[in-house]
Amino acid sequence: MRVRTVDTTSNISYVTNINLTKSINYGLDFNSKFNIAKWWNLNLGGTVFQSKVAANVALNAFERKIPVGR
Repeated sequence: MRVRTVDTTSNISYVTNINLTKSINYGLDFNSKFNIAKWWNLNLGGTVFQSKVAANVALNAFERKIPVGR
């Protein structure tokens, strides 16, 4: 994961890569078929998931939730 920090005295930002302490992923997928008429079918589907990551950066712990759906 990339993390950006800003040094407020020099106004310089730093981007570093870190290893994650913990990652939790949740997901739900659904599909359904509806018969509207004898000659007409409707298929409906979707996916929703969320990723939650936790890490320690320079002794400062943080958590970030990344909601994604389509």
